[in-house]
Order: sequence, then structure tokens, then C-alpha cells
Amino acid sequence: SPISAEKRIVLRTSIECVRSNSSQMKQKIGQYTIGRTLGEGAYGKVKLAQTEQSEKPYAIKILSRQSLQRVDEKEMLLSEIKTMAEVFHPFVVNLFEVLSGSKEVYLVLEFLSGGELYDVVKSSGKLDEQRARTYFQQICQGVRFCHSRGVFHRDLKPENIFLDLERKTCKVGDFGLAAQKVNTDGSLRTICGTPNYAAPEVMAGSRRLKTEKAFEKEYTRAKQTGY
Repeated sequence: SPISAEKRIVLRTSIECVRSNSSQMKQKIGQYTIGRTLGEGAYGKVKLAQTEQSEKPYAIKILSRQSLQRVDEKEMLLSEIKTMAEVFHPFVVNLFEVLSGSKEVYLVLEFLSGGELYDVVKSSGKLDEQRARTYFQQICQGVRFCHSRGVFHRDLKPENIFLDLERKTCKVGDFGLAAQKVNTDGSLRTICGTPNYAAPEVMAGSRRLKTEKAFEKEYTRAKQTGY
């Protein structure tokens, strides 16, 4: 089914490098000028980026095609892109564009200045009750919207909750393990996610998670994150 213009995924292949005045190479990906590294993962890096037309910052997830050799890894990336195109919401990290190069794939994401909730709690300790309550409500609203679109995140944890300091909000991100499809009997059978935040019955080995139960398990992860 068609999606709105603001969610449309545009595929481009224009990747170029231009020299800055300081004679250093400044990488450009499509219309985006690449800045500092925000983070690194198993499959690539996340970099800060801006366009010449706007000072609005973006986060570009750069994935190496060489690290996506297996069929399941490619399918996971395609699933993540498709899923994020379906969940454009104030409390979900939004995907604006996908660009494709010969060696890398680029996901242009919403930039959130506060980083991961995990890092904030690790460095500053527990949040005050009012702030924690606000974040928990926002997480539940984001998860509820995902469920209304038939999307199960399946890996809710503080590392996948990102903070917007300017708007004082948090957003659900990283849909790499998200699922949209269920089996014909309405079940989800793949056990995945982070053990510390998984529902007890998942860790006990239950492989037949009915749709309504899958919703409950998602909220168990949300509650664990809120705690």
C-alpha cells in the first residue's frame, strides 16, 4: 500500500567526495555532508550529517555491503527498512531516506541529541520519578503505535531508547530484530532479543507466542526498561 510523502523511501546512488577549503576530504553522500562519528556497531557506523539547504542534523547509519554477505543479514536489513517506513511517529526514531552505493547502504535517520537512555542512566544514575514516568509513557505510546501497524520491536531495552534533549522526549529505535509477519495460526516463533529484558516465558523456551501474547511480551520488555 502507498505511504505518505514524508515516509517515502527514496533510493539514490549519487555518492561523491568534495574537497574542503582546508584541503581535507569531506565526504558527501547524496545531498548530505558527513561529520563526526556518533557510534559504531557490528555492521557499520552512525555519523552526523547535514544538508547545504538546512542546518537540521541527521544521523546516517552506514552499513558495509561486505558485512552483509549472508542471505539472512540482507533480509534483516530489508525488513528493518520496510518496518521503519511503516512507523512514522513522534515517539519512534524516524527514517527519512535510504541511499544505495556500490559498497555501502545508507539509512538517513532522525538525529537525537541525547544519545541512548542507557548511557544517561549509566553516567548519571537513576532518573527522577517525574522524568522516568514521562519517558515510560512515551515508550508505551511508541510501542502501541508500532503494534497498531502490526510491528513487534522484539528488542526493547535502554540501549534502543534515544533521547531528544530539546523536546524532552524519548523515542524507540533500532528495528533490526522487528517482526511484521506472524504465522497462519497467529504466532511468532523466533526467540530473539536481549535476555535481561525478555519476558520470562520467552527465556523458558516458549516457541509459540500467540499474537495477543506477543503484545504482552513487548510490554514486559517496556516495563523492564521503565524499571
